Amino acid sequence: MQSARTPEPIQAHSVQDYVNAIGNTLHGIPNGKGGFNSCNCPVHGGHECLSVDIGDTGAIAIYCHTCSKDGTPAIIEALKQMNLWPDSTTLPSFAPSPEQAEARKQDAAREQEVAADEAVRLLEQASPDWQDHPYAKKKGKVFGPDVRRGEYPGIRDALLIPFYSPETGKVRTVQAIAPNGKDKRFLKGGQKKGCCHLIGGPLPETGRLCVAEGVATAGAVWRATGLPCIAAGDAGNMPEVAQKIRQLSPQVEIILLADEDPPGIAAAQKAARLVGGKIARPQAALDTDVPLHYDFWDLWHECGADAVKLALDKAQDAKDEKKETPSLAVKGDLPGNPEVYQTRLHTTGFLQNSQPQTGEIQMKKETLNNKPQNAPETAQNAQTPEYGGEALDRELQRLAGLSVAEYECQRKPAAKRLGFRPTILDKVVENMRADAAGGQDLPIEETVPWPEPVDPAALLDEIEATIGRFIVCSPEVRTAAALWAAFTWFIDVVDVAPIALITAPEKGCGKTQLLTLLGRLSYRALPTSGISPAALFRTVEEGHPTLMIDEADSFMRDNEELRGIINSGHTRDTAYVIRTVGENHTPKRFGTWGAKAIAGIKVEKLAPTITDRAIVLSLRRRLKTEQVERLRRAEPDLFPSLRQKLARFALDAGEMVQRLAREQEDLEGLSDRHLDNWEPLRAIAAAAGGNWAQKATETALALSAVANNEPTGIGPELLSNIWTVFQERGNPDRMTTKDLIDALKSEDEWRWSTHNRGQEITAQQIAQLLKWYEISSCNMKVDGKVSSKVT
Repeated sequence: MQSARTPEPIQAHSVQDYVNAIGNTLHGIPNGKGGFNSCNCPVHGGHECLSVDIGDTGAIAIYCHTCSKDGTPAIIEALKQMNLWPDSTTLPSFAPSPEQAEARKQDAAREQEVAADEAVRLLEQASPDWQDHPYAKKKGKVFGPDVRRGEYPGIRDALLIPFYSPETGKVRTVQAIAPNGKDKRFLKGGQKKGCCHLIGGPLPETGRLCVAEGVATAGAVWRATGLPCIAAGDAGNMPEVAQKIRQLSPQVEIILLADEDPPGIAAAQKAARLVGGKIARPQAALDTDVPLHYDFWDLWHECGADAVKLALDKAQDAKDEKKETPSLAVKGDLPGNPEVYQTRLHTTGFLQNSQPQTGEIQMKKETLNNKPQNAPETAQNAQTPEYGGEALDRELQRLAGLSVAEYECQRKPAAKRLGFRPTILDKVVENMRADAAGGQDLPIEETVPWPEPVDPAALLDEIEATIGRFIVCSPEVRTAAALWAAFTWFIDVVDVAPIALITAPEKGCGKTQLLTLLGRLSYRALPTSGISPAALFRTVEEGHPTLMIDEADSFMRDNEELRGIINSGHTRDTAYVIRTVGENHTPKRFGTWGAKAIAGIKVEKLAPTITDRAIVLSLRRRLKTEQVERLRRAEPDLFPSLRQKLARFALDAGEMVQRLAREQEDLEGLSDRHLDNWEPLRAIAAAAGGNWAQKATETALALSAVANNEPTGIGPELLSNIWTVFQERGNPDRMTTKDLIDALKSEDEWRWSTHNRGQEITAQQIAQLLKWYEISSCNMKVDGKVSSKVT
């Protein structure tokens, strides 16, 4: 656990002061909007999963993706102990000024328009043939004709669900669902509130209409009943959507389809009270309790269309509750208006419907008389006297610990013995296995493109200058690093993915610093170290990140399988590996296409197959006369704004870069592999304009060791400097090693005075570096004493 320092009580003048103190103390990453992501949570081991921001009402908003809502009180208490949470002596109100509120409103409006344009673009480029999509096949024919199948940032083969404004009918955002159905995303910055997806439309003026959380749930009820159904996207959006529908269709009867969990029921109750609607619950058709997260798709899948119709017929008016359902918010014991200090808990990822593992939807043909004939008989005995309380828990834990084959053999007898339907037992066991596995989702942050077109040449100039602020390196390395960071945003339109190989002769040269900086600039960056081969290709397949691999010298040198996987991702047409999965050892193809940055000591010597596929960014120790800024102290909006501009550059120039990459002329002296590596970077430089095409050419020649036929890198650099020393001294036929070291360290612009952990280079190090060129020292007598010489 990384312990956070305990600062002195801060002098807070605004909520931003507290947010900054929390984010900086817990080593968070600024999100560009005044908040911080990936902070070290102070209550469960310091994992980077805490977010802190300014809420809509000016409150301090915190959320831990591991602790969820249950851990928030402990987090607040820990922050109080660290003097990072307001107490009775702080300001009476953190509400934003009218100017701040208006600025936030305008920023949000601009982001929504950008996201709406991006949603339209994604849908236009996608295919209408979604029927064979794995998630669609799993759910059955529950989707409408406007659903598409195509590419989405981070999801290669996504099911794209358009969400419309009910008032205008225009697309405002899109929901993307991965083939496995577990990864569901809305466009960042898009307008989801009040927007919805209509199935079986158009919107009726009379009759009945259903409002559900998810698209599959709405589609299942539409297929079962023929009624138009609306998906709100999540429970929190149901009240807003229901109110807009009521305004547009005052005479329609609105039925709120509640998922069987507390938030789902609470949201449906609230929406029903607001619009005078009715609430339908799946368990009404079964006359028994159902598992948590059970929904109308589960009911349709297991009991058929008549069960769905029965549940709708049993829909009830909303309870007339004067007391609202308890909020998920947690209030601190703070002065002034307590609502201002309310900590709002995000529920994203908290409510996820469990889904059956396999099987097509089979419509049941039984006629149900008041209740399904095949459900209550087993469900009513959910806990027999033999298996109740702790005994039930022990049996479920035993089943969850079985192998797939063992569980399949015991599944039906166990379900009968426990009084569970087999499909429900599958869900319980699956959830228990997932809980036991633990872990977190990949911490990959999405970026909304800059709302206006950018000047690409000026943007690259800014990135190059930013690298120079924080990293000591040659101009060629700065240029190459800036182009490589931009390249990661064009990964979907180029055919070669060169590795950024960050190397140095020793510790303390800024390798991790440069890797971190590139991570803050790159598309969907995912920092990692010590990654296994299996984790590598599964991570790339699942999240399509830019992998930032640190300390590679400690675990990659003797790992041929890992190097092979990394090598396979160099060109798009070969970017995959074949592995067997499951007990039947079924061959499956895993994609390995994606940008990768690798850092370590002397990693250029890992293997020729790695360096041939890489752009080598060599670093050295900082001289005492050289000053750079601390990366952690960068202004909060620096890197988020640069990422947004890079995203906009890629959005506007993607087709141009794709075309220019295929039109790049060869550079005399560059090998085929070096030409491949520089192909996407030179194309980006050409698309940027200005002097960047020429800079890219010069940098490619310099770093690829062909400019003026002079090699580069630390060994060639030493060789070149030794040659200079000999030339300056009249080109003698010999020189003592001591005299050579004195000459090398006397040049302030050379690295040799600090090469040895801040000290001068040693004779042994010179010999080690020169042996690759078959140059060695020997002994000679000088004034009767034996000394080593270099010849």
